[in-house]
Amino acid sequence: MAQPTAREQLMLELVNRARLDPITEAKRYGISLNDNLPSGTISGSTKAPLAMNYLLINSARGHSQWMIDTDTFSHTGKGGSTPTQRMQAANYSLTGSWATGENIAWTGTTGSLDLTSAIISQHKNLFLSAGHRENILEESFREIGIGQIAGKFTSGGTTYNASMVTQNFAKSGSSIFLTGVIYNDTSGDDFYSVGEGRNDVRISSEGKTTDSIASGGYQMKVSAGTNSVAFGTGSSAVKLEAKVLSENAKIDLVDGKFIESSVSLTLTSGASGAKLLGRDALALTGSSASERLVGNVGSNRIDGKNGNDSISGGAGNDKITGGGGADKLSGGSGADTFVFNLKSDSTAASSGRDTIIDFSHSQGDRIDLRSLDADTTRSGTQDFSFIGTKSYSGDAGELRYSKKASDTYIYADLNGDKKSDFVIHLDDAMTLYKSDFLL
Repeated sequence: MAQPTAREQLMLELVNRARLDPITEAKRYGISLNDNLPSGTISGSTKAPLAMNYLLINSARGHSQWMIDTDTFSHTGKGGSTPTQRMQAANYSLTGSWATGENIAWTGTTGSLDLTSAIISQHKNLFLSAGHRENILEESFREIGIGQIAGKFTSGGTTYNASMVTQNFAKSGSSIFLTGVIYNDTSGDDFYSVGEGRNDVRISSEGKTTDSIASGGYQMKVSAGTNSVAFGTGSSAVKLEAKVLSENAKIDLVDGKFIESSVSLTLTSGASGAKLLGRDALALTGSSASERLVGNVGSNRIDGKNGNDSISGGAGNDKITGGGGADKLSGGSGADTFVFNLKSDSTAASSGRDTIIDFSHSQGDRIDLRSLDADTTRSGTQDFSFIGTKSYSGDAGELRYSKKASDTYIYADLNGDKKSDFVIHLDDAMTLYKSDFLL
Protein backbone atom coordinates (compact mmCIF):
# COMPACT_ATOMS: atom_id res chain seq x y z
CA MET A 1 0.00 0.00 0.00
CA ALA A 2 1.33 3.40 -1.01
CA GLN A 3 2.77 5.72 1.59
CA PRO A 4 3.34 9.44 1.00
CA THR A 5 6.72 10.74 -0.01
CA ALA A 6 8.21 13.50 2.11
CA ARG A 7 7.08 16.01 -0.53
CA GLU A 8 3.52 14.70 -0.47
CA GLN A 9 3.63 14.88 3.33
CA LEU A 10 4.78 18.50 3.01
CA MET A 11 1.78 19.29 0.82
CA LEU A 12 -0.51 17.72 3.43
CA GLU A 13 1.07 19.94 6.09
CA LEU A 14 0.47 22.97 3.87
CA VAL A 15 -3.15 21.95 3.28
CA ASN A 16 -3.73 21.45 7.00
CA ARG A 17 -2.02 24.74 7.81
CA ALA A 18 -4.55 26.41 5.53
CA ARG A 19 -7.48 24.51 7.02
CA LEU A 20 -6.55 25.28 10.61
CA ASP A 21 -6.16 29.02 9.94
CA PRO A 22 -7.75 30.02 6.62
CA ILE A 23 -7.53 33.75 7.30
CA THR A 24 -3.78 33.72 7.92
CA GLU A 25 -3.21 31.52 4.87
CA ALA A 26 -5.07 34.00 2.68
CA LYS A 27 -3.04 36.89 4.12
CA ARG A 28 0.14 34.91 3.51
CA TYR A 29 -0.62 34.93 -0.21
CA GLY A 30 -1.97 38.48 -0.36
CA ILE A 31 -5.64 37.75 -1.02
CA SER A 32 -8.92 37.87 0.87
CA LEU A 33 -10.33 34.50 1.87
CA ASN A 34 -13.23 34.84 -0.58
CA ASP A 35 -11.22 36.36 -3.42
CA ASN A 36 -13.17 35.73 -6.66
CA LEU A 37 -15.95 34.07 -4.65
CA PRO A 38 -19.28 35.43 -3.37
CA SER A 39 -18.91 36.98 0.07
CA GLY A 40 -19.24 34.41 2.84
CA THR A 41 -18.62 31.38 0.63
CA ILE A 42 -15.73 30.28 2.85
CA SER A 43 -15.80 31.10 6.56
CA GLY A 44 -12.66 32.12 8.40
CA SER A 45 -13.19 29.53 11.12
CA THR A 46 -10.89 26.57 11.64
CA LYS A 47 -11.56 23.54 9.42
CA ALA A 48 -10.67 20.14 10.83
CA PRO A 49 -7.33 18.74 9.58
CA LEU A 50 -7.26 16.00 6.97
CA ALA A 51 -5.77 12.56 7.49
CA MET A 52 -3.71 10.94 4.75
CA ASN A 53 -5.33 7.86 3.21
CA TYR A 54 -3.06 5.43 1.38
CA LEU A 55 -5.80 4.23 -1.01
CA LEU A 56 -6.46 7.82 -2.03
CA ILE A 57 -2.72 8.24 -2.62
CA ASN A 58 -2.99 5.40 -5.15
CA SER A 59 -5.89 7.04 -6.98
CA ALA A 60 -4.16 10.44 -6.93
CA ARG A 61 -0.84 9.11 -8.20
CA GLY A 62 -2.56 7.04 -10.85
CA HIS A 63 -4.30 10.09 -12.27
CA SER A 64 -1.14 12.22 -12.12
CA GLN A 65 0.76 9.50 -13.98
CA TRP A 66 -1.97 9.22 -16.62
CA MET A 67 -1.92 12.99 -17.21
CA ILE A 68 1.88 12.93 -17.60
CA ASP A 69 1.75 9.92 -19.93
CA THR A 70 -0.97 11.37 -22.16
CA ASP A 71 -0.03 15.08 -22.03
CA THR A 72 -3.51 15.73 -20.67
CA PHE A 73 -4.57 18.08 -17.89
CA SER A 74 -8.14 17.21 -16.93
CA HIS A 75 -10.37 15.87 -14.17
CA THR A 76 -11.68 13.38 -16.74
CA GLY A 77 -9.22 10.52 -16.57
CA LYS A 78 -8.38 7.19 -18.12
CA GLY A 79 -11.37 5.68 -19.92
CA GLY A 80 -13.45 8.78 -19.21
CA SER A 81 -13.30 8.15 -15.45
CA THR A 82 -14.42 10.69 -12.86
CA PRO A 83 -12.51 11.46 -9.65
CA THR A 84 -15.05 9.49 -7.60
CA GLN A 85 -14.77 6.49 -9.91
CA ARG A 86 -10.98 6.54 -9.64
CA MET A 87 -11.15 6.63 -5.83
CA GLN A 88 -13.52 3.66 -5.83
CA ALA A 89 -11.32 1.82 -8.33
CA ALA A 90 -8.47 2.21 -5.80
CA ASN A 91 -10.71 0.32 -3.32
CA TYR A 92 -11.62 3.38 -1.27
CA SER A 93 -15.07 2.58 0.08
CA LEU A 94 -17.71 5.30 0.07
CA THR A 95 -20.32 4.56 2.73
CA GLY A 96 -22.95 6.41 4.71
CA SER A 97 -22.70 10.15 4.32
CA TRP A 98 -19.89 10.55 1.80
CA ALA A 99 -18.30 13.30 -0.27
CA THR A 100 -15.42 13.55 -2.73
CA GLY A 101 -13.44 16.27 -4.45
CA GLU A 102 -10.34 16.66 -6.58
CA ASN A 103 -7.70 19.29 -7.26
CA ILE A 104 -5.07 19.00 -9.97
CA ALA A 105 -2.07 21.22 -10.60
CA TRP A 106 1.06 21.16 -12.69
CA THR A 107 4.17 23.26 -12.94
CA GLY A 108 7.25 22.82 -15.03
CA THR A 109 10.39 24.21 -16.58
CA THR A 110 12.56 23.46 -19.57
CA GLY A 111 15.50 23.54 -17.17
CA SER A 112 16.17 21.66 -13.96
CA LEU A 113 13.12 21.09 -11.74
CA ASP A 114 13.24 21.10 -7.94
CA LEU A 115 10.32 18.91 -6.91
CA THR A 116 10.13 20.31 -3.38
CA SER A 117 9.94 23.91 -4.60
CA ALA A 118 7.44 22.74 -7.20
CA ILE A 119 5.00 21.22 -4.73
CA ILE A 120 5.19 24.30 -2.48
CA SER A 121 4.40 26.45 -5.52
CA GLN A 122 1.55 24.15 -6.51
CA HIS A 123 -0.04 24.48 -3.08
CA LYS A 124 0.16 28.26 -3.38
CA ASN A 125 -1.33 28.27 -6.88
CA LEU A 126 -4.17 25.97 -5.82
CA PHE A 127 -4.98 28.19 -2.85
CA LEU A 128 -4.95 31.30 -5.04
CA SER A 129 -7.50 29.66 -7.35
CA ALA A 130 -11.02 30.18 -6.02
CA GLY A 131 -12.49 26.78 -6.90
CA HIS A 132 -9.46 24.85 -5.70
CA ARG A 133 -9.44 26.91 -2.48
CA GLU A 134 -13.01 25.77 -1.86
CA ASN A 135 -11.90 22.14 -2.05
CA ILE A 136 -8.91 22.71 0.22
CA LEU A 137 -11.18 24.33 2.82
CA GLU A 138 -14.29 22.17 2.36
CA GLU A 139 -15.51 21.39 5.87
CA SER A 140 -17.01 17.97 5.09
CA PHE A 141 -13.76 16.31 3.95
CA ARG A 142 -11.82 14.14 6.42
CA GLU A 143 -9.23 12.32 4.30
CA ILE A 144 -6.92 13.11 1.43
CA GLY A 145 -4.58 11.37 -0.94
CA ILE A 146 -1.83 13.35 -2.66
CA GLY A 147 0.05 12.12 -5.69
CA GLN A 148 3.04 13.95 -7.16
CA ILE A 149 4.50 12.50 -10.35
CA ALA A 150 7.54 13.94 -12.13
CA GLY A 151 8.01 13.54 -15.85
CA LYS A 152 7.96 15.08 -19.32
CA PHE A 153 4.77 16.99 -20.05
CA THR A 154 4.02 18.72 -23.33
CA SER A 155 1.76 21.75 -23.33
CA GLY A 156 1.34 24.34 -26.07
CA GLY A 157 4.01 22.65 -28.16
CA THR A 158 6.69 22.87 -25.45
CA THR A 159 7.89 19.90 -23.43
CA TYR A 160 8.53 20.61 -19.77
CA ASN A 161 10.20 18.85 -16.90
CA ALA A 162 7.01 18.78 -14.87
CA SER A 163 5.55 18.14 -11.46
CA MET A 164 2.00 16.84 -11.79
CA VAL A 165 -0.06 16.78 -8.59
CA THR A 166 -3.49 15.36 -7.86
CA GLN A 167 -5.28 15.86 -4.56
CA ASN A 168 -8.15 13.46 -3.88
CA PHE A 169 -10.41 14.58 -1.02
CA ALA A 170 -13.03 12.39 0.62
CA LYS A 171 -15.33 11.72 3.53
CA SER A 172 -16.76 8.25 4.07
CA GLY A 173 -19.00 7.34 6.97
CA SER A 174 -18.42 8.88 10.39
CA SER A 175 -14.82 7.94 11.19
CA ILE A 176 -12.75 10.41 13.21
CA PHE A 177 -8.97 10.45 12.81
CA LEU A 178 -6.07 11.44 15.01
CA THR A 179 -3.38 12.55 12.60
CA GLY A 180 -0.15 14.52 12.55
CA VAL A 181 3.53 14.48 11.73
CA ILE A 182 6.61 13.71 13.82
CA TYR A 183 9.72 15.64 12.86
CA ASN A 184 12.90 17.32 14.02
CA ASP A 185 12.80 21.00 13.08
CA THR A 186 16.40 21.18 11.88
CA SER A 187 15.62 24.16 9.65
CA GLY A 188 14.31 26.11 12.66
CA ASP A 189 11.29 27.48 10.79
CA ASP A 190 8.64 25.97 13.09
CA PHE A 191 7.23 23.92 10.21
CA TYR A 192 7.75 20.53 8.62
CA SER A 193 10.32 20.37 5.83
CA VAL A 194 11.38 17.56 3.50
CA GLY A 195 13.97 15.40 5.25
CA GLU A 196 12.86 16.26 8.79
CA GLY A 197 10.38 13.41 9.31
CA ARG A 198 10.97 10.71 11.92
CA ASN A 199 9.81 7.18 11.25
CA ASP A 200 9.03 4.24 13.54
CA VAL A 201 7.83 6.36 16.45
CA ARG A 202 5.06 4.48 18.23
CA ILE A 203 1.79 6.35 18.75
CA SER A 204 -0.70 4.84 21.20
CA SER A 205 -4.23 5.89 22.07
CA GLU A 206 -6.92 4.05 23.99
CA GLY A 207 -5.58 0.58 23.20
CA LYS A 208 -4.74 1.33 19.55
CA THR A 209 -1.22 1.74 18.18
CA THR A 210 0.44 2.82 14.97
CA ASP A 211 3.94 3.92 13.94
CA SER A 212 5.04 7.00 12.07
CA ILE A 213 6.11 6.30 8.50
CA ALA A 214 9.24 7.43 6.64
CA SER A 215 7.81 10.90 5.95
CA GLY A 216 7.00 11.30 9.65
CA GLY A 217 3.26 11.18 9.17
CA TYR A 218 0.72 9.05 10.99
CA GLN A 219 -3.02 8.62 11.29
CA MET A 220 -5.34 6.41 13.32
CA LYS A 221 -9.06 6.14 13.94
CA VAL A 222 -10.19 7.37 17.36
CA SER A 223 -13.44 8.01 19.18
CA ALA A 224 -14.83 11.33 20.30
CA GLY A 225 -14.05 12.20 23.90
CA THR A 226 -10.93 12.49 26.02
CA ASN A 227 -8.22 10.30 24.49
CA SER A 228 -5.01 9.31 26.26
CA VAL A 229 -2.20 9.63 23.71
CA ALA A 230 1.44 8.57 24.00
CA PHE A 231 4.32 9.19 21.62
CA GLY A 232 7.09 6.64 22.12
CA THR A 233 7.30 3.95 24.75
CA GLY A 234 8.66 3.47 28.25
CA SER A 235 9.87 6.20 30.57
CA SER A 236 10.81 8.53 27.69
CA ALA A 237 7.30 8.58 26.19
CA VAL A 238 5.48 11.89 25.77
CA LYS A 239 2.02 11.47 27.25
CA LEU A 240 -1.06 13.68 27.13
CA GLU A 241 -4.84 13.78 27.27
CA ALA A 242 -6.49 15.13 24.11
CA LYS A 243 -10.09 16.32 23.88
CA VAL A 244 -11.31 15.00 20.53
CA LEU A 245 -14.71 16.30 19.44
CA SER A 246 -16.66 15.08 16.41
CA GLU A 247 -13.92 16.02 13.92
CA ASN A 248 -10.34 15.03 13.17
CA ALA A 249 -7.57 16.12 15.53
CA LYS A 250 -3.99 16.96 14.57
CA ILE A 251 -1.22 16.42 17.13
CA ASP A 252 2.41 16.81 16.03
CA LEU A 253 5.54 15.86 17.93
CA VAL A 254 8.44 18.24 17.24
CA ASP A 255 12.06 17.69 18.28
CA GLY A 256 11.12 14.66 20.31
CA LYS A 257 9.43 16.53 23.18
CA PHE A 258 7.29 19.45 21.96
CA ILE A 259 3.60 19.02 21.12
CA GLU A 260 1.57 21.04 18.59
CA SER A 261 -2.17 20.43 18.71
CA SER A 262 -5.38 21.47 16.98
CA VAL A 263 -7.46 20.37 20.00
CA SER A 264 -7.54 21.10 23.72
CA LEU A 265 -5.15 18.98 25.72
CA THR A 266 -3.47 18.35 29.05
CA LEU A 267 0.19 17.38 29.20
CA THR A 268 0.77 14.38 31.44
CA SER A 269 4.51 13.67 31.27
CA GLY A 270 7.58 13.78 29.07
CA ALA A 271 6.80 16.95 27.08
CA SER A 272 8.90 20.11 27.02
CA GLY A 273 5.80 22.10 26.17
CA ALA A 274 2.93 22.53 23.74
CA LYS A 275 1.49 24.94 21.21
CA LEU A 276 -2.12 25.29 20.10
CA LEU A 277 -2.84 25.39 16.37
CA GLY A 278 -5.64 27.05 14.43
CA ARG A 279 -8.18 29.67 15.47
CA ASP A 280 -10.44 27.79 17.89
CA ALA A 281 -10.79 28.83 21.52
CA LEU A 282 -8.88 25.92 23.05
CA ALA A 283 -7.61 24.95 26.49
CA LEU A 284 -4.03 23.94 27.25
CA THR A 285 -2.95 22.58 30.62
CA GLY A 286 0.60 21.81 31.66
CA SER A 287 1.94 19.14 33.99
CA SER A 288 4.02 19.44 37.15
CA ALA A 289 7.15 19.97 35.02
CA SER A 290 8.56 23.26 33.71
CA GLU A 291 7.14 23.74 30.22
CA ARG A 292 6.68 26.23 27.38
CA LEU A 293 2.98 26.69 26.64
CA VAL A 294 1.82 28.72 23.63
CA GLY A 295 -1.69 29.72 22.58
CA ASN A 296 -3.09 30.26 19.10
CA VAL A 297 -4.93 33.28 17.68
CA GLY A 298 -8.14 32.32 19.48
CA SER A 299 -9.15 33.08 23.06
CA ASN A 300 -7.42 30.33 25.03
CA ARG A 301 -7.42 29.08 28.60
CA ILE A 302 -3.84 28.16 29.52
CA ASP A 303 -2.90 26.73 32.91
CA GLY A 304 0.73 25.95 33.67
CA LYS A 305 0.01 24.01 36.88
CA ASN A 306 3.32 23.51 38.70
CA GLY A 307 6.84 24.09 37.39
CA ASN A 308 8.63 27.21 36.20
CA ASP A 309 6.59 27.66 33.05
CA SER A 310 6.83 30.06 30.14
CA ILE A 311 3.32 30.86 28.92
CA SER A 312 2.39 32.94 25.89
CA GLY A 313 -1.25 33.50 25.01
CA GLY A 314 -0.72 34.84 21.49
CA ALA A 315 -3.62 36.74 19.99
CA GLY A 316 -7.10 36.57 21.47
CA ASN A 317 -8.58 37.36 24.87
CA ASP A 318 -6.74 34.69 26.82
CA LYS A 319 -7.11 33.47 30.38
CA ILE A 320 -3.67 32.56 31.73
CA THR A 321 -2.91 30.80 35.00
CA GLY A 322 0.72 30.21 35.88
CA GLY A 323 0.07 27.98 38.89
CA GLY A 324 2.94 27.07 41.18
CA GLY A 325 6.54 27.95 40.34
CA ALA A 326 8.24 31.07 39.00
CA ASP A 327 6.36 31.54 35.73
CA LYS A 328 6.93 33.94 32.83
CA LEU A 329 3.53 35.06 31.53
CA SER A 330 2.78 36.86 28.28
CA GLY A 331 -0.75 37.57 27.11
CA GLY A 332 0.14 38.81 23.65
CA SER A 333 -2.46 40.91 21.86
CA GLY A 334 -6.03 41.03 23.12
CA ALA A 335 -7.62 41.66 26.52
CA ASP A 336 -5.96 38.97 28.61
CA THR A 337 -6.68 37.89 32.17
CA PHE A 338 -3.89 36.67 34.44
CA VAL A 339 -5.35 34.43 37.13
CA PHE A 340 -3.88 33.78 40.57
CA ASN A 341 -5.77 31.31 42.74
CA LEU A 342 -3.36 30.53 45.58
CA LYS A 343 -0.74 32.30 47.65
CA SER A 344 1.80 29.82 46.27
CA ASP A 345 1.05 30.89 42.68
CA SER A 346 3.41 33.89 43.05
CA THR A 347 5.42 34.04 46.24
CA ALA A 348 7.22 36.80 48.10
CA ALA A 349 10.42 34.84 47.51
CA SER A 350 11.80 35.41 44.01
CA SER A 351 12.21 31.65 43.54
CA GLY A 352 8.43 31.29 43.24
CA ARG A 353 7.46 34.70 41.90
CA ASP A 354 5.65 35.14 38.58
CA THR A 355 6.52 37.79 36.01
CA ILE A 356 3.94 39.26 33.65
CA ILE A 357 5.98 40.39 30.68
CA ASP A 358 3.47 42.49 28.72
CA PHE A 359 0.67 43.72 30.98
CA SER A 360 -1.25 46.35 29.00
CA HIS A 361 -3.86 48.91 30.09
CA SER A 362 -4.68 49.80 26.49
CA GLN A 363 -5.48 46.23 25.54
CA GLY A 364 -7.69 45.73 28.58
CA ASP A 365 -5.55 43.23 30.49
CA ARG A 366 -6.64 42.32 34.02
CA ILE A 367 -5.15 40.53 37.03
CA ASP A 368 -7.73 38.21 38.58
CA LEU A 369 -7.35 37.68 42.34
CA ARG A 370 -10.95 36.72 43.09
CA SER A 371 -10.13 33.13 44.09
CA LEU A 372 -7.18 34.13 46.28
CA ASP A 373 -8.03 34.56 49.97
CA ALA A 374 -7.03 38.09 50.94
CA ASP A 375 -7.24 37.45 54.70
CA THR A 376 -5.89 34.17 56.01
CA THR A 377 -6.88 35.09 59.58
CA ARG A 378 -10.57 34.66 58.75
CA SER A 379 -12.55 31.74 57.40
CA GLY A 380 -13.71 31.76 53.80
CA THR A 381 -12.32 33.73 50.88
CA GLN A 382 -12.03 37.46 51.54
CA ASP A 383 -11.68 40.25 48.97
CA PHE A 384 -8.64 42.50 48.55
CA SER A 385 -8.57 46.23 49.20
CA PHE A 386 -6.49 48.16 46.65
CA ILE A 387 -4.49 50.96 48.33
CA GLY A 388 -2.35 52.09 45.39
CA THR A 389 1.18 53.07 46.43
CA LYS A 390 0.33 53.61 50.11
CA SER A 391 2.11 51.64 52.82
CA TYR A 392 0.40 48.79 54.60
CA SER A 393 -1.76 49.90 57.55
CA GLY A 394 -1.86 46.54 59.29
CA ASP A 395 -5.21 45.44 57.89
CA ALA A 396 -5.10 42.03 56.23
CA GLY A 397 -6.05 41.98 52.55
CA GLU A 398 -4.34 45.19 51.46
CA LEU A 399 -3.04 45.22 47.89
CA ARG A 400 -0.43 47.79 46.86
CA TYR A 401 2.20 48.35 44.19
CA SER A 402 5.48 50.17 43.68
CA LYS A 403 7.59 51.12 40.69
CA LYS A 404 11.29 50.34 40.73
CA ALA A 405 13.31 51.51 37.71
CA SER A 406 11.83 49.65 34.74
CA ASP A 407 9.74 47.25 36.83
CA THR A 408 6.53 47.27 38.83
CA TYR A 409 5.81 45.04 41.82
CA ILE A 410 2.38 44.16 43.19
CA TYR A 411 2.32 43.25 46.88
CA ALA A 412 -0.33 41.74 49.13
CA ASP A 413 -0.45 41.43 52.93
CA LEU A 414 -2.60 38.39 53.69
CA ASN A 415 -2.46 38.41 57.50
CA GLY A 416 -2.11 42.03 58.61
CA ASP A 417 1.54 41.93 59.72
CA LYS A 418 2.51 44.69 57.26
CA LYS A 419 4.68 42.23 55.34
CA SER A 420 4.15 41.02 51.78
CA ASP A 421 2.99 37.41 51.54
CA PHE A 422 2.26 37.47 47.82
CA VAL A 423 4.16 39.34 45.08
CA ILE A 424 3.75 39.69 41.30
CA HIS A 425 6.42 41.24 39.08
CA LEU A 426 5.45 43.30 36.02
CA ASP A 427 8.27 43.71 33.53
CA ASP A 428 7.64 47.43 32.98
CA ALA A 429 7.27 50.57 35.09
CA MET A 430 3.61 51.59 35.13
CA THR A 431 0.88 53.17 37.20
CA LEU A 432 -1.75 50.70 38.32
CA TYR A 433 -5.41 51.30 39.11
CA LYS A 434 -8.09 49.34 40.90
CA SER A 435 -9.66 48.71 37.49
CA ASP A 436 -6.57 46.69 36.51
CA PHE A 437 -7.67 44.01 38.97
CA LEU A 438 -10.57 41.65 39.47
CA LEU A 439 -10.83 41.59 43.26
